[in-house]
Amino acid sequence: MRYDFNGPMTCDQVPGCPDTTHFQAHLGVAARWYANNHLFFRPAADVHYVHNLFEFGSKWVPRFSVGVGYSFGR
Repeated sequence: MRYDFNGPMTCDQVPGCPDTTHFQAHLGVAARWYANNHLFFRPAADVHYVHNLFEFGSKWVPRFSVGVGYSFGR
């Protein structure tokens, strides 16, 4: 079975598999918190809404992450 999130889904080997497409909307937010003048932490939250996503029980797909970075200059 192959899932193509940009076009129709093909599932030749699975009986009763619906032919559908997945439209995705994405929203994300992030912020930088500086530990000193150069070192920062960047927590982020993303949420995806996927139309016709029935394989996982929810159409909402959240994602959380934290990045660590170093900025050069001012």
